[in-house]
Amino acid sequence: MANCSYAEAETMYRIKWPQKPEDFPGGAITDADKHGKLAVKNAQAKVAELEATLRTGRYEHVDIKLALGMEIATYTKLLDSEKNQLESRIQNMSVHTNTTTRYQMG
Repeated sequence: MANCSYAEAETMYRIKWPQKPEDFPGGAITDADKHGKLAVKNAQAKVAELEATLRTGRYEHVDIKLALGMEIATYTKLLDSEKNQLESRIQNMSVHTNTTTRYQMG
């Protein structure tokens, strides 16, 4: 490098450490542009994939909520049925007790 002129040294410096886009050698800008566009395209594809996964997850969540709601409704009907049967038995026992008591007293 000691044998180089100032202009040659400056050119070598600019090739190694470019300051402005026009200082980059040959197709470096084009290559960087292609790599940048490819990175953006890959990122957009990943975003679309994640959004699709999120939508699928929401639909699965809704399906689970509906299934749980149906199960709760089924158990509620079963409990209401049991409650009605118990009330009916209690009422029958009450009638039977009143009838027996009247019969014994009378």
